[in-house]
Amino acid sequence: MIGQTFLDFCTQYPDQLILIFAIGLLGVGRFSLKITNAIVSLSLLSAIVLLIPGQSAQGVYIGFLSALVALDSIMWRNLGSQFCTEKKIFVLFWAIAGHLLIIQSNWLTFYLGLEITTIPFYALIALSSHPQSLEGTLKYFTINAFFSVLWLFALSLVWTGIHAFSYDSVLLTGLEGAFFIVITCLVIALKMGAFPCGYWAPDCYQVSQRSTIVWLSFIPKYLTIVICARLLDVFHLTDGVREVLLSAMALGTLWGHFGALFQKNIQRFLGYTAAAQIGLLFAPLFVHGSAGLTSSLVYLCVYTFSLLAFLYGLQRSFLESVHTIVRNQENYGLYSIAYFSGLLSLAGFPPFPGFFAKLDIFMTIIKGNNHMGLVVFLGLSNLLAIFYYMEWIFKTQRHFAVEES
Repeated sequence: MIGQTFLDFCTQYPDQLILIFAIGLLGVGRFSLKITNAIVSLSLLSAIVLLIPGQSAQGVYIGFLSALVALDSIMWRNLGSQFCTEKKIFVLFWAIAGHLLIIQSNWLTFYLGLEITTIPFYALIALSSHPQSLEGTLKYFTINAFFSVLWLFALSLVWTGIHAFSYDSVLLTGLEGAFFIVITCLVIALKMGAFPCGYWAPDCYQVSQRSTIVWLSFIPKYLTIVICARLLDVFHLTDGVREVLLSAMALGTLWGHFGALFQKNIQRFLGYTAAAQIGLLFAPLFVHGSAGLTSSLVYLCVYTFSLLAFLYGLQRSFLESVHTIVRNQENYGLYSIAYFSGLLSLAGFPPFPGFFAKLDIFMTIIKGNNHMGLVVFLGLSNLLAIFYYMEWIFKTQRHFAVEES
C-alpha cells in the first residue's frame, strides 16, 4: 500500500520529487563531514555522466545539482569560506532557482528563477570584508532592479492580448515583440556579466571572496545557457536576428578580452575573463540549438573547476596583486601546482582539461555549415586569451625569481 502510494506520487509529481531529492542531496553533502569526499566524487562523476546528448530537463537539472554539491563541498573544505551557515541557505536558493528555470517553461518562472538566483549574491558580496563591498553590492542591486522592472514592462506589452505565460504562447511580432526580445537579451547578458550590461562584474569580482567568485562564474552562466537553449528551440529566429545576436556575442567576447589585457588587480582580471567566455559558451547554441547544449555545459564545468584550482593556489594576500605574494612554506608546492595548472587549463594548453573542452566547442561549431568565420574569430580571440594568461604566469615567475634572489 505504501509502496503503491509512493509510486503514484512519483508518477504524478516528478518535478516535486526532484526538488525534494535536490534538498536532500545538498543537505547530506553539506552537513555530513564523514562522507563529504564521497559526495564530491559521486557529484563530479554524475555531472559528467548526466551531461550527455539527449538528456531531458530533469537530467540537466540533476547535473546542475551534482556540480552544485561538488563546488559547495570543495570550497567549504579548501577555500576557508566565512559565514558557512548563511551559505548553506544560499545553496538551497540556487537549487530552487534551478528547478524553476530548467524544469518549468513559462515566463513567470523565468523571472522568479533569475531573481532567486540573484538574491544570494547581494548578501555574498555585501558580507565580504573588502572596504568597497557595499559599493559593489549597491551597483549590482541597482542595475538588476532596473532591468527587472524594464523586463516586466516589456512582458506586460506582449502579454496583454494573450493572457498566457508559456514560452510558445507569447507572440514576438511587431514592435512589442522586438522590444521584448531586446530586453530579454539584455537581462541574460546582465546575469552573465557580459557586454553591454556586465560593467558591474569587475567591481563585484574585486570586492568578493574567492568562493563568491566561483559562484558568480558558474551559477548564472549555467542557468542562462540552459534557458537560451530552450528559447532558441521555441523561437525559430531568422538568419538576420541570429547574425545580430552573434555580432553582440562577438562584441561581448572582445570587451572581456581587451578588458583583461590591462588589469593589474587579479580579481578584476577574473571578472573580465569570465565575461569573455560568452563566445565559447553561446556559439554552439546559435549553431545547433539545444544539440550544442552539452558542449557548452561541459566547457562551463571545466572552466569553473579550473578557476577553482587557480583560486585555491592563491594565498589570501595574493588576491590584490601578484606583487604581494606571501608563501605558505608547508603547502607551497601544492598551491603552486594548483595555481599554474588552473591557469594553463583556463588558457587551453594541452594536456590540461581546458584544451579538450575548447576543442570540443570548435568541433561542434565546425559540424555546422557556413560557420567557419565564427571558428576563426573564436580561435583568434583564444590566442588573445593565451597571451594574457601567459602574461600572468610570467609575472609570477619573475616575482619568484626576485624573491629567491
